[in-house]
Amino acid sequence: MLVGCLWQYDHLVTVSLGGTFNVFSASNPDQEPVTFAGHLKTVSSLVFFPQSSPRTILSTSYDGVIMRWILGVGFGGRLMRKNNTQIKCFAAVEE
Repeated sequence: MLVGCLWQYDHLVTVSLGGTFNVFSASNPDQEPVTFAGHLKTVSSLVFFPQSSPRTILSTSYDGVIMRWILGVGFGGRLMRKNNTQIKCFAAVEE
């Protein structure tokens, strides 16, 4: 079930209830979307760093897990926290 979407530059990002998100190309709608899966709970927020090298996405889920994704590579790792409390709002800066 689709629970959210985001228009980011030339990409449309959709988030599903099952913990996956898809990145669609707006300039080439016939291209297959890039699918990211790794969360066990609902994805609650995404942050995209288009200027970073490599380009990175951070995602958080209902259970407090923060995942790092590297575009072109895929899974980049799980960011460890002291406690995995629920994250309702998430913001990040490139530094």
